[in-house]
Amino acid sequence: MKRVAQIFILMVLSMQLTWALPILVRNGTTAVGEGGYGSTGWSTITGMLDAASGNQVTVIADYLNNAQVQAAGALWVNTGAYDSNPSTNLLAAEIANVIQFINSGKRVVLFGENTSWTSWNNNILSVVGGSQGGSASGILTTSIAHQLTAGVGSISVPAGAAAATVTGGTSLFSQNVATLWGAGNVLTFLDSNTLQNSFIGSAGNTQFGLNLTNWISSPVVQTPEPVTLILMSLGLIGLGFNRRKLF
Repeated sequence: MKRVAQIFILMVLSMQLTWALPILVRNGTTAVGEGGYGSTGWSTITGMLDAASGNQVTVIADYLNNAQVQAAGALWVNTGAYDSNPSTNLLAAEIANVIQFINSGKRVVLFGENTSWTSWNNNILSVVGGSQGGSASGILTTSIAHQLTAGVGSISVPAGAAAATVTGGTSLFSQNVATLWGAGNVLTFLDSNTLQNSFIGSAGNTQFGLNLTNWISSPVVQTPEPVTLILMSLGLIGLGFNRRKLF
């Protein structure tokens, strides 16, 4: 019976373990300075995501292949091109695929930029039913306790690259730059410059970057329901009695 109990404990624990997820990055921009994962200006946060995901990052141009999208562990959408060339906006088919992914409960992060990126910002916010609505800059204090804000008293949004605010969702900070949506598995962050090499050392930006990359790389842990645990217990106890009869 002792051996059976040990097996049962290991089975329960195994259901609650977390592991690094493969990340599917949409790289719809040709910017090399501040365009997101893989760009020269984002080498620090790129390294963080590589480490958090166990180097399981795949960069693609779009999310049109729905089978590929749904097979991913999490989605990371780099900032699109400047509004004078909004050709990198998510297409309707991509938005549909991303919404299906979100509805499965898996995590998504979508990066926007300052208020000059109106087309792009509204494009990604349409995925979650939000819209651009103003601007924010300076030191933003933490508003809620969450895995994404753990150890982060504030972040610094660089002046001159003011992030847009949004309507709806749950704001992580005093100005609505970083927003959680729906069941809390989608984050929009509307100032990619905040995590750029030049600014990531300001305020709590580095810690926020670490929290973000760990959050997006971790699955939503599903704890077994009580009924399931009871049935498993009865089954294992039965196996224990049978084993005693045989030996």
